[in-house]
Amino acid sequence: MILYSGLLQKLDEKGLTKTALAKELGISSRTVTKIGWRENCRLRS
Repeated sequence: MILYSGLLQKLDEKGLTKTALAKELGISSRTVTKIGWRENCRLRS
């Protein structure tokens, strides 16, 4: 299990939004929402 709490905390510290993260990484906003809600998500490369 991967915990993203550190990632979300870093975003907040740097003043970045989850939307900016999704755009930068090329992932959907739904995936970012799942990360925030600690739901399972799959990323394909």
